[in-house]
Amino acid sequence: MMKQDSRSFRKLGALAATAVTALCFCLAVSAEEAQKGKEQMVTAEGFVEQGELLTKKLAEKALWVNPKNKDKLLGYLKVASILRAKSLSPQLVSRIAYNPYPNREDKRKRALGEIYPVYGVLINIGAFAVPDLLAELRKTNPKNTGAEDRYLKHVLLIFCIRDIYDQGGHGTALAKKRLELELAATKDKKAKANLQATLDHPIFKEEKDAKKK
Repeated sequence: MMKQDSRSFRKLGALAATAVTALCFCLAVSAEEAQKGKEQMVTAEGFVEQGELLTKKLAEKALWVNPKNKDKLLGYLKVASILRAKSLSPQLVSRIAYNPYPNREDKRKRALGEIYPVYGVLINIGAFAVPDLLAELRKTNPKNTGAEDRYLKHVLLIFCIRDIYDQGGHGTALAKKRLELELAATKDKKAKANLQATLDHPIFKEEKDAKKK
């Protein structure tokens, strides 16, 4: 047991060092600060601290709207994918449809996480991201998504919950059950209507039809 714990700790340390090195590179800090960051990251407190730092960076609106910041933003998202910090999730869910390469010709051949990097980060954060994804769905009326980007965002939120649960199998069925639980616990009329409309998405109908066969 102790050997297993030791291996787990070394693995955690290696992951921490990788994450903080990438983060320090993105933030262009000195070698001395990078070393200090590596030492901090091997503790739980260090992970939280680095996650909070990255959360603040990702909150900068100019980072998302200015094309000149694309490489820096992608660097941050790469680090976020390694850190998998719970604190990043609330900042990222509203940006799930961010696409750095909208004119990419081969996007149909690529995974959703490659086309939409925020989607990939949220998948890596995993179950911790689900409450924030649900909160975003509560605010989103799928029947009032006239703009293509808003419709896309709604679909990605649903697929992201499905793919998070699908890491253990039966993703669609589990995502539907989680939405039903959220609906049952919701009292706000608008949020309730939005969640019900989300449950009416064809992906859940397909699941129901598949069970009948």
